[in-house]
Amino acid sequence: MNKKISSNSPSLLMSSEFEPDNYWALIISVDYKDKNQPYYPKYAKVKDNLISNYWYEDHIKTVIGKKATKKNVKAAFYDWLVKNAGEGSTAFIYFMAHGYKRNPLPPYWPPGGLCLWGYKEGNGCLDENALQYDVLGDWLDDLKASNIVVIISSCYSGDAIRYLKGEGRVIITSTKWDEMSYSEVSSSLPDAIFKADNFYGNKGKGKRDGFVSAEEIYTYCEYHTIKSHPQIWDSDPENEIVLACLKPLVDIITPEANRLYIFDREIMTIPATDSIIVGPITIIVSATDPEGIRNVEFYIDNELKYNATEEPYSWRWSEFSIGYHTIKVVVYDNTQIDYYAYSSEDTIRIFKYF
Repeated sequence: MNKKISSNSPSLLMSSEFEPDNYWALIISVDYKDKNQPYYPKYAKVKDNLISNYWYEDHIKTVIGKKATKKNVKAAFYDWLVKNAGEGSTAFIYFMAHGYKRNPLPPYWPPGGLCLWGYKEGNGCLDENALQYDVLGDWLDDLKASNIVVIISSCYSGDAIRYLKGEGRVIITSTKWDEMSYSEVSSSLPDAIFKADNFYGNKGKGKRDGFVSAEEIYTYCEYHTIKSHPQIWDSDPENEIVLACLKPLVDIITPEANRLYIFDREIMTIPATDSIIVGPITIIVSATDPEGIRNVEFYIDNELKYNATEEPYSWRWSEFSIGYHTIKVVVYDNTQIDYYAYSSEDTIRIFKYF
C-alpha cells in the first residue's frame, strides 16, 4: 500500500541524498484523446509515483487540461515554483503537451515549443498558448534552485535542449528536434520514476542504491523507446540529480538519545551524549516503505539478536551487560527483484548497566 506523507508528517530518518523538504515539482499536462484510452492522464501517474516515494504532496503542483494555458503555467512557475524552490533545493518540471517544430533552415529561427491548452488537431497551436523554448529558457534563468530537472514529453522536443541547458540542470526530451513522440515515451517516463534504479538491460543498468536519478530515468526511457530517440543534456554527469528515494524509512523510537532509562521506563533527559540504560529495555522501531516492510533486524554491536517480520517492530533486550554498546536496526522492504530488497539502517550508542 502506498503511503502518502505531507510536510507536517512525523519525522523519519531520511538520507542526506534525498531530503523531501527541499524538493518541488511542477507538472503540466495537456490531456489528449487516444483511440485506445479516452483520457490519458499520465501526469497523475507521475504525481502518484512521486508521492509514493516520499515526496510531500503539498510540494507538487499540477496545471492540467483546460487550465494548462500559457498564462496559468507562467503564474504557477513564478508564483509557486520560483517562490518555493530557492537555493539548496531541487526543482522538477514535467511537461506533457503537444509540440511544434523549429524552422529547419539556418539560423533555425523561430525555435520549436510547446502547444499548451488550445491545440486543435489539424489547426495547430493557438498563438497565445504557444510556449517557445527560448521563452521557457528565460523562465528557468529566474529559478534559483541549485538543481533543476526538466522532462518534456512532446513531439519535436529535442530542440528544447539548446535553450534550456545551464549550470546545475538536466534536460530530458522524449524525441529529437524533428521527431514525433509516441505513447511508448509518455508511458515509460512515469514508470521510470520507480523502476529505473532496478533497471537492467543492454544499454545500462540502475545502480540499485535505493535512489532514482534523472540520469537513470533517461537510460530507462531510452531503452524502452523504439520509434523515437529520447535526448539528454547533463551539466554534471559525475554528480547525478536524485529525484526519488526507494529505500524504506527507519527510525529508532526507543531508546532516544540523551535519556536515562531504568527497567524499561524513561526517567529523564540527561546532559550526556549517550543514553544510559539500567536493566532491560524494549527497543521500538518505526519503519515504512511504499512496497511494505519484509523484516526488521535488531543488532547489538553488529551481532544479530532478533528478526521481526510484523508490526510492532520491537525487541526486549534483557541480557546482562555493563559498558558501551551500539544498537543497530536494519529494515528490508518487499521489492524482491532478482532476490534483491532495498534496506536502510539506524543506530544509537548507549551505556548499559545490568
